[in-house]
Amino acid sequence: MEQIIKEFWTWLKANDIPNWIAIVLWPLAIFLWDRRTVSTIPNLEVSLFKGKTKIGENDESDALYLKFLNNTSSIIYLTNICILNCSKKFHVDPAAARDIAKSSYELKFPNGKDGYLTERQIILHTNAETSTSLSVKNSITDDMLSYKPNILRQVFRRPKYFCLQYIALVGNKRYRVSTTY
Repeated sequence: MEQIIKEFWTWLKANDIPNWIAIVLWPLAIFLWDRRTVSTIPNLEVSLFKGKTKIGENDESDALYLKFLNNTSSIIYLTNICILNCSKKFHVDPAAARDIAKSSYELKFPNGKDGYLTERQIILHTNAETSTSLSVKNSITDDMLSYKPNILRQVFRRPKYFCLQYIALVGNKRYRVSTTY
């Protein structure tokens, strides 16, 4: 066995494989590690509930509310929150602002003055919470609110309703979050 390992190492060195690994594969691995996504952040609670909202001068319509609660014992900076990959079971109101490049719906947070959803990012202190909403065409059912995605949907990122994506800085650590729902 020892002889096989020595011959394999000699073959690697003869073909300059260790340098190739160090120059090409290592930076690629670091790049991919930096771009990885997680499905959740420990102790950051994201919950759904139904409500009503108004877009501009339109009539009030049903809405999906997302509440973010910080229990991490660190300050959290949330940004780039969007809903994408909406299925046929989740119909977003056509009046909602849609990014045509990613076919996603950006979610904004209430500003401190009048409560309008205008802020693209927010800072959550420990035990603080905030919410945002997205206007929908169909009503939000209790089945949708109590739904728990199975492991296959999470692994293959095939949402039953939608996918929630955002970037969060928790203390000094950055997370790219992609939650399949």
